[in-house]
Amino acid sequence: ISKRGEDAAEHSQVLASLLRESEDEATRYWAAAAFSTMGKAAAEHLEELRGALQDSNPDVWVEAMRAIVRNCPQAVEEALVTLTELAHSDEPRRRAKAVESIGTARDAAVKNLSGVVDGLEDAELEVRLAAIQALNNTGQRGVRRGEKALANIAKTDPDSQARRE
Repeated sequence: ISKRGEDAAEHSQVLASLLRESEDEATRYWAAAAFSTMGKAAAEHLEELRGALQDSNPDVWVEAMRAIVRNCPQAVEEALVTLTELAHSDEPRRRAKAVESIGTARDAAVKNLSGVVDGLEDAELEVRLAAIQALNNTGQRGVRRGEKALANIAKTDPDSQARRE
């Protein structure tokens, strides 16, 4: 269904139910992914997409945010606030996925980059790499917001992959 794009709109009620109620993490992920390619029909399920930003599976956050960015631009700011809070989680994977999700908002994320910039100085490589990619996604204005931390990574990060990025 996620590859059918706007043709999947006829299944939006079922997908919303799966996103909201399925106990299977992969099912919720694919439901969110379907919404991200669905077009205007996804906007009718904004509440489910907002709820998916706090799913127990952080992989769902990226697809839910992508769906919000593409189909519900009026809800992006609120979604970024939620994800910025999640970017300060105790769990590295959750921090990395929150930061990655923020990056999907591209230009719209420039005002809400505190969680991303903080991620540049995270002890975990996964989070630092997600932060670097998220800043790259936001373009030159976003990169400027983290330029000091990015320069520090390029010079001193213990991981060669982070230094290259």
